Amino acid sequence: MAIRISASKLERWQTCPFSYYLAYIKRVGAPKWIKTIFGVAVHRTIAGFYRLNENQRSKRIRKGKTQLLPQTKKSAIRLWIYNWQRIIEETGKENIRFDSGKDPQEQIQEFLKLGASMIGKYWQDNHDAPFPVAVEKRFSVTLPGINGVTIVGSIDQIREIFGEWWLVDLKTGWQDYGLEDARLQYPVHHSYQFTIYSLAFRILYGRKEAGIIRYPLGYKRKCPITGRKIDKSAIITPRTIDDYLDLILLVMAFLRNCDLAIFPKNYGDHCRFCDYLEICAHWKRKSVPLPVGELNWGKINPERVIAELEEIARFQRVKQPRLL
Repeated sequence: MAIRISASKLERWQTCPFSYYLAYIKRVGAPKWIKTIFGVAVHRTIAGFYRLNENQRSKRIRKGKTQLLPQTKKSAIRLWIYNWQRIIEETGKENIRFDSGKDPQEQIQEFLKLGASMIGKYWQDNHDAPFPVAVEKRFSVTLPGINGVTIVGSIDQIREIFGEWWLVDLKTGWQDYGLEDARLQYPVHHSYQFTIYSLAFRILYGRKEAGIIRYPLGYKRKCPITGRKIDKSAIITPRTIDDYLDLILLVMAFLRNCDLAIFPKNYGDHCRFCDYLEICAHWKRKSVPLPVGELNWGKINPERVIAELEEIARFQRVKQPRLL
């Protein structure tokens, strides 16, 4: 049976198999985090900058105008404000997960200001830049070496710079990897998302990309949410055969996991940002897959161990905030 896999699917499964189970197997609906909605809105706005066809761009160039749809920085920001208000209305506040302890309307306004800063900076930096080869380039390619597996996704931009083609991934987050620290850059240089982009590009265009640019959108002066001034720089990362082999091994592990229907909960710091946290906390399992082979407990009686642990917990219970 044909299987379609995306970078977001693999990332969710890597982070927590049970979250993947809820999202893609049970298809459980959950409110989307406002930061996720914000990223979608920013990408949609920037993609809208490049809606003009070649003839329309040529006419604007002859008139001394920009190739981008917004002719001024102010019009670019107005486009952002329109898109942000529209996506909030389309989604509905009841379907948005806001950060706890903050007023939802205040958060909406904070992200409105943050987006305006990002969009204004992007227009300022790119209004006179060459037009990209492709924007939001969707792909669906067969994964080499594994029959029946199709990799799908979308590359933010493909640009030609000095005769070489580069893949550009726009980032709206405000975490800075720190260019001076190679250990912090390590996940970027081996990101499965970027490996998938590289693989898809080489299959679609029959050529090797010069590299992948992790393009942080940055801010004007300070981040309206954190209040910190961040000087962010782009990170350029290449891909090698080892990265492709790692991707194939990951997909094989993913397929084996799905085949056995084993989706354990992976508790960690990522739970704080998961859309399914409340659903996960109240989820009751009706059954678990049988283990392969027989378990040899030796002289240990598992039922007795569990009973003793429950007895200890009964006397040493510490009150902590829990959903259950």
